[in-house]
Amino acid sequence: MTSTPSETSQNNEQCDTLASPSSNNDQQADEYLLAVKQYVHFGTYTSTCKNVNEKRKIRKAACNYVIRDNQMFLRKAEHLAQVLYTKEEHKMALKQCHIDEATGEHRGRVATQKKLSRLYYWKTITADIKKWIIECPECQFRNKVLRHKIMPPEKKIITFNEPWEVVKVDFAGPFPQSKFGNTYIFVATCLFSKFIYAKAIKAKTAQIIADTMLEMIFLYGPPHQVITGKGQEFVSTKEHVFKKFAILHDFASCCHIKSNGQDKSGQMFRKLINEHTESSQNDWDDHVRNIAYNINVTHQKSINCSPYLIMFKRQPKTVTLAEHKQTSTNMLQHSGQIDQAAELHDAVMQIICT
Repeated sequence: MTSTPSETSQNNEQCDTLASPSSNNDQQADEYLLAVKQYVHFGTYTSTCKNVNEKRKIRKAACNYVIRDNQMFLRKAEHLAQVLYTKEEHKMALKQCHIDEATGEHRGRVATQKKLSRLYYWKTITADIKKWIIECPECQFRNKVLRHKIMPPEKKIITFNEPWEVVKVDFAGPFPQSKFGNTYIFVATCLFSKFIYAKAIKAKTAQIIADTMLEMIFLYGPPHQVITGKGQEFVSTKEHVFKKFAILHDFASCCHIKSNGQDKSGQMFRKLINEHTESSQNDWDDHVRNIAYNINVTHQKSINCSPYLIMFKRQPKTVTLAEHKQTSTNMLQHSGQIDQAAELHDAVMQIICT
């Protein structure tokens, strides 16, 4: 670029004024970037460039910048970033990129730097972003709240080494009211053997649950520990049943259960009972015991045998065709139930194999 002495003198006066610290707009301005801007814009040096090395450095840097509408931009891979010179400009840019205009939320350091670096450039941009985040009152308050936020208590680890040691109690339902008035199913699963005890009940009241728990205990004995949900219905049960039989009681949400294999018993039970509820709205509760039994006597991959075998250390008696023929006339009236049980067994096997 060539210019007359008078033009050169005039350009130097304009740019020296731009770079002067006494200018209100450019107080504490970055003299290096202002010198680059003058060279890119006018091809001349500011008065701060006093030796050959400084001028060579300015010329080399100028290749990375371009002037648009009297503003200097840094050439980046896919866009131009506007160069800012003063502390006041830095402050305005930081505020613009740190606070989301749409939500008013304060962006974190990474998000702020990503947006700011896309739009603007100055030499100390990374350090200034870090300092801005540290000194932002709202960010510090939020971080203080998060640091002092009460963490949830560590979950209690539940282990078990023998059948009926730990039993998890749950409910299936509500279902359409049956002819006996039942709407729910009480489901207790031994976490060690996967053995299921199930009974249709009319409602999830404290008295009904306590009575059902007692019935279960009188059949199989009291477990060492029972895990339930946090429903109010278990408060009365705890007083009348758990304390009476010295049963430990824990809530499922507070426990981490160390399983000895995936528990498919509960899944199978709910799937089968739902299928029967769809086809038998009035008498679905007639199938509860059959379904539970067939699940209990069916081989499960997770435990490599049937829950019944682990629970009672023996296999259930299998009725052969020959024995069927020798049954009395009184037993033949139950053939429909036997056929129904066989169908349920086939359904359980189908679920396990899929």
